Amino acid sequence: METNIAENRYIINVVRMSVMWTAASFCIYLLLYLNKYLPGSIFLNYYLEGATGAIGYLIAAPLYKYLKIRISFIISFILTLLGSIGILLF
Repeated sequence: METNIAENRYIINVVRMSVMWTAASFCIYLLLYLNKYLPGSIFLNYYLEGATGAIGYLIAAPLYKYLKIRISFIISFILTLLGSIGILLF
């Protein structure tokens, strides 16, 4: 009985991580594809994308270190949702 519960929890975690990985990969490749269609210089757009990636890494590394992974994923998805809403509104 206990192994069945552990197996179900493992399957649920694998499905969740697969959905998160798929969403993140889709967003990254979509941004890379649409980068040339954004207003402004393509070089400036790539520089800004690299700068945001570096800032994101500097924020994510301590977040993962000091918080558990589940909480850090929740925080990162909330920040992403708020940023997306901000972009949509403005």
